[in-house]
Amino acid sequence: VLLEASLTTEASWSLTVFLFAVIILAMTMEMLDTQRKIQTVLETTARELSQYAYIFYRRTEGEELRDTDGTDSLVTAELFAEGAVRAFLEVKIREAAGRGRISGLDLSGTEITKNGEEINLRAKYRLMLPFRVFVLDSVPAVSYTHLRAHETGRNLVCRLLLEKKKKKK
Repeated sequence: VLLEASLTTEASWSLTVFLFAVIILAMTMEMLDTQRKIQTVLETTARELSQYAYIFYRRTEGEELRDTDGTDSLVTAELFAEGAVRAFLEVKIREAAGRGRISGLDLSGTEITKNGEEINLRAKYRLMLPFRVFVLDSVPAVSYTHLRAHETGRNLVCRLLLEKKKKKK
């Protein structure tokens, strides 16, 4: 009878440890997925801002740009106001992360340089744990992206080719 009780206790502990390990692994995967979603929002927003910066750059160079429907493009410097970018990012990040997944979102590292050449988007936040582990209820995380303004695929290739050509001379 003592041997059977020992096996039952051992089996119940093994099952408990196994379930705890599965939960921890699932929790880690969920946190990584949330971080991936936030990084995607930053990269997509930087790409969109880059395209708008390219249009704005072309307009300031005196070129007349028209939308596909024939109307003037309405891109102004106010579009690049950092406050507007931060507000837009905050809404998009909270939407992508999901309710209660992050806390302490700080976008103070987000900037668009004064000359409009570089777009730096940085989000500091805390990933919330599904349950408290001792005193730990969240984990700090940072997502960051950096992009030169008005560098779309074709434009980037042209710039790199010109730089290569200058180096040869």
